[in-house]
Amino acid sequence: MIDLGPLRARAADFPKDVAVGLAVSGGGDSVALLRLLAVDLKLAVQVATVDHGLRAEAAAEAAFVADICADLGVPHTILPVTLAPGANIQARARAARFAALTDWAAAAGLTHIAMGHTKDDQAETFLLRLARGSGVDGLAGMTPQVLRGDITWVRPLLEYHRTDLRDYLNHHGVVWIDDPSNDDPRYDRIKMRQAAPLLDDLGLGTDRLADTAARMSDARTALAWGVGQAFDATVTVVMGCASVDMNRLAEFPKELKTRLIGQLIQGIAGGDYAPRFDGIKTLLHDPKGGTLAGVQSVRDGTTLWMFREPAQISDLTCAPPDLWDDRWRFDSEEPDLHIAALGQSGQAALKDGLPKLPFAARVGLPGLWRGTQLVAGPDQAALIRPVWQSQVIH
Repeated sequence: MIDLGPLRARAADFPKDVAVGLAVSGGGDSVALLRLLAVDLKLAVQVATVDHGLRAEAAAEAAFVADICADLGVPHTILPVTLAPGANIQARARAARFAALTDWAAAAGLTHIAMGHTKDDQAETFLLRLARGSGVDGLAGMTPQVLRGDITWVRPLLEYHRTDLRDYLNHHGVVWIDDPSNDDPRYDRIKMRQAAPLLDDLGLGTDRLADTAARMSDARTALAWGVGQAFDATVTVVMGCASVDMNRLAEFPKELKTRLIGQLIQGIAGGDYAPRFDGIKTLLHDPKGGTLAGVQSVRDGTTLWMFREPAQISDLTCAPPDLWDDRWRFDSEEPDLHIAALGQSGQAALKDGLPKLPFAARVGLPGLWRGTQLVAGPDQAALIRPVWQSQVIH
């Protein structure tokens, strides 16, 4: 019988006052997750199934999950997603799936969504990223829990083998649906899955690979601590811009330097991931600075200024209280006001009231406008997203 101990430990962090959202496709892993949480742990759950419409069987599979949920007395929602034809369909389907589930959870008042990834998925992810030349972050694999926006995504089955879950379902007489794409060798993940027996003979079985990913995760945590030390020692934040003391930064190991610069870019521009190492390396060796991933950098003696690239936001406008550039908010709700970059005229009007910043940084700061009249400057706005983005999303 399956050991519920690891699952109970993960579930201890679930909210106690609202249901937990479950992403259930109808496959063995997600169906097992549904039954384990709803029946064995007796948790309040709500289920969603995303129908990408990519296969003729998809609608029937979603209806299959709906029937299981009806038998268990669990609320279920089918989320249809439309994908345009084209390349990279798996990545686009994944992004659409996350977006649909996020919107569903927000509308339902849910804060957590659980997914059915297993130890086998973790091992396959490790191999995929190893083949792509990933570093510590990639080889750390999938995290048990990660916050994206207002939703916490959890993977409570990472300590269970796929075969354990199917044995559990068979024991309880529960059926599931096998997606035929899970045997399609055109996909890299399936190639890794089909290579598992050979790898096991070489001492690279699922447990060994998952354990290595866990050790990489510990290393990632240690590196994150080191980057925090570098941030505290070298960075000053000025109105959403970063001032980096390059003399002090030179005292830190190369790995911490590149991580810090990458995470500053990630935080300022709002990307899910930091830029690749080669781009950061080029930026650090440019005596004048440069532009990377929506962030402009300017050298001023031993100081490296980093700020939002003006070209990315020069035409960006919104009405308060909406977020401008996903990082600035003005509280005013007057209907005739809008938020836009200061530009040359705005920064000139506030020249004496703005801190010392490069000119390109000043023109890219937000202002509250009534037509062409500047009503308020960035000192009256709230910076919502931190300049240092330390979270790596997997």
